[in-house]
Amino acid sequence: LSFRRAELFHELESLVPNREVLDLFRLKYDYHNAKVLIKSEAILHEAKNLLSGAGRVAPEVMTRCFHEDRLRDLPGRLGSASEQAGALLNRSANPQLSDFLMDREYYAEMRDLAEAIGTDFAKGYVALLADSTNLRSTVRILRMGKDIGYLREALVPGGSISEERLIAGIGGEGIAS
Repeated sequence: LSFRRAELFHELESLVPNREVLDLFRLKYDYHNAKVLIKSEAILHEAKNLLSGAGRVAPEVMTRCFHEDRLRDLPGRLGSASEQAGALLNRSANPQLSDFLMDREYYAEMRDLAEAIGTDFAKGYVALLADSTNLRSTVRILRMGKDIGYLREALVPGGSISEERLIAGIGGEGIAS
C-alpha cells in the first residue's frame, strides 16, 4: 500500500499543474519520515523500513541529509524543524515533546501552502485537519491525566477552534459539552 501511494504521487506530479496542491497532501509523509529519522538517530537504530516514499523528499535523500548533517537542505520548514526537534529530544529524552514540535511545524507549513494555493478548499482542509488533531489531542491528554501546559504543547496551529476555546471546554471531569 505504501509503495502504491508513492507511485500514485509520483504519477500525479506530471498531471497536477500547481505543485503546491500536491505538496499539501505529501507534506505529512516528509514530517513522518523526519520524525522516524530523529528518533532512530537518538536510539542509534536504523528504521529504514518505517520510511515512506510518498513525501516530497525521497527517503534516501532525507536519510542522507540526516546522516551528513545537511538538514538545511530539506525544503520549507522541515530542515529547521528537524534540527530543533532533534535537539529537544537530546535535551529532554522525551519523544512526545519532539513530536509536538514537529507537528506544530507541519501544520504551520500546511497553512503556508494553503495560503499560497489560495483556495477556500485548501484553507478549509488544513483548518479541518488541525481542528481534528487538536480535539484528539485534547481527549488523549485528558485521559492521560496531563495538565493544561502539556495540552498547550500538543496543540497545533491553523484550526478554526482557538486554543483558549479548547481549554475553556475542559471541565473538572472531562470535556464540557
